Amino acid sequence: MIDYDIVALARGQEVLFYRSFGSWQGEWLILARDNENYYVYKGYYGSCRGCDDIQSEFDCDTDDLPYDSTKIQEFIKGYPPWAIIPHLTAWKFATKNEFSQLLPANIRDTYSDISWDEVEKQCSLVVKSIEECHPKPK
Repeated sequence: MIDYDIVALARGQEVLFYRSFGSWQGEWLILARDNENYYVYKGYYGSCRGCDDIQSEFDCDTDDLPYDSTKIQEFIKGYPPWAIIPHLTAWKFATKNEFSQLLPANIRDTYSDISWDEVEKQCSLVVKSIEECHPKPK
């Protein structure tokens, strides 16, 4: 079954963090990266065909659709990145414990068992662990 991580995966990006907030409906957040940038995506999901884009667009069995299919490429155009962050910028914010400034502030986690503080910490930790393996310019 297809999930919203397809928004980054079909662009050839590595998904580092993906969470949905809510149960029957709510919001989702993705942190992804490629060789140049980090990407933040966000959107909404629902529990029925009329209130969820994936359920409206695709049949339940989409495992056979390749990421480069016209249908998936057209679908992801509706989900541009919320933020595009160069690697060095992401690393600087993460090392200063200010990564939250790069994430959307209007995600509502009150209807979820996921803490927004934990989301920020996890995203920051992932960025630090990846970027500290690469030399930084002075």
